[in-house]
Amino acid sequence: MALRVREASGVGPRLFRRLARFSALVARLQRRDATRFAELALDCGWFDQPHMVRDFREFAGVAPREFLRRSMPNIGGMIEN
Repeated sequence: MALRVREASGVGPRLFRRLARFSALVARLQRRDATRFAELALDCGWFDQPHMVRDFREFAGVAPREFLRRSMPNIGGMIEN
């Protein structure tokens, strides 16, 4: 199974799952579908908010709240400081 995931995606199963959760969270944040970060963490597949924030910082370079602050509506970009 792991070999199939790696062949299909170029990454291992664990990283693939983390990236899928991150992608789902970014989509929810961009839709402004945010209620509370703890709820979003659970909805997107994390066990808790701190793990979600850790992964988000690793992949996006900023925390989710900072991502929202910098997000440019309707064009999917970010304002660089």
